[in-house]
Amino acid sequence: YVGYSLSQLEGAEPSEEGCIRSIVAAWRYCTEQLMIAPQDIVIFGRSIGSGPSVDLASREVEGSAHSPLDVAGVLLQSPIESGARVAFGETVSWIGYSLDIFRNYEKIGKIRAPCAIMHGTADKVVPLCNGQNLHALLQRPFEPLWIDGYGHNDMPQDRCFGYAKGFLDTLNGR
Repeated sequence: YVGYSLSQLEGAEPSEEGCIRSIVAAWRYCTEQLMIAPQDIVIFGRSIGSGPSVDLASREVEGSAHSPLDVAGVLLQSPIESGARVAFGETVSWIGYSLDIFRNYEKIGKIRAPCAIMHGTADKVVPLCNGQNLHALLQRPFEPLWIDGYGHNDMPQDRCFGYAKGFLDTLNGR
């Protein structure tokens, strides 16, 4: 996403709008240039990256012949309910509503595809309740993976990959 990590654009600051533009550009590239059918796409988002992922999976993309509502699935790791809820909790997110970013709690219920969520129970960056609360709002929830004793940046790769594989296998009817 523009402004985050290695993705730099001169003069661009990290923003919700910039992240949304980035994921829409990726969507258009995959569906229009690479000609990948939405039914063959699983949208992944981790932490703050769950914001653009949930936004994309929850709506149509203006001017696109392909709808993200038709993706095979959505996989989220340590997702945020919203920027304010991660940092300050639910009450502050209502008080500062207009300043809150990535309000996944408003969008995740619009996702029509199966959705899987994994989260560490000892996550101090994005508390587990974020993943649990989002999971409760899903239309088509996949059994969640709450990994006991793990935090935000130490989730065991083998368990995460195994969970992702199990989710993908169910999407493929295996």
